[in-house]
Amino acid sequence: MRRLAFTLLALAALLGPAAAQLGTGLPECDRRYKEFWSRAAAGKELTGGQLATVHRYALRAYDGCTSGDEHMLSGDFLNRLAGISGANADEALRDIGRALTGQ
Repeated sequence: MRRLAFTLLALAALLGPAAAQLGTGLPECDRRYKEFWSRAAAGKELTGGQLATVHRYALRAYDGCTSGDEHMLSGDFLNRLAGISGANADEALRDIGRALTGQ
């Protein structure tokens, strides 16, 4: 009985903060992420590698948004990603990658 009580207490301690964190701005983050893919994915002439990089950066923005990162909550990051086209894709992705890593 003690073992069960301890296990439930430990589970609540581990899952409680994670659930509270996800509930803070999730609907807004969901909306922005869905809007990004509805307007960004259609009609782009990106290579497979470029599209994969855009996907990774968009997912990073979503993760940052759900964790409360102000840089990702501003919406500017996803707008920059949405503006990437085939002609300037490599340079734009390099610039965004530098901005993310702080270089």
